[in-house]
Amino acid sequence: MKTNVIGKHVQRCTGSRSQAQPGQAAYTVPEVAALLGLTPGRTYALVRRGSIPARRMSRGQWMVPKRCFHRWLEGWSS
Repeated sequence: MKTNVIGKHVQRCTGSRSQAQPGQAAYTVPEVAALLGLTPGRTYALVRRGSIPARRMSRGQWMVPKRCFHRWLEGWSS
């Protein structure tokens, strides 16, 4: 199972504030759900658990940086 690989990747993508750039493109959780073919509820659960790289923004909204998301997907194909 790739849980450890995903955990390390999520930390690399979302752990450093220096990577956050103003105007960085990101997906919403419903957009990620559509891309993965999952329900929004299941996707929110994966985001909260840290399985999908995401950041909690103001008012509790989750955003998934596109660059981190696509790197995460590439990790599954290799």
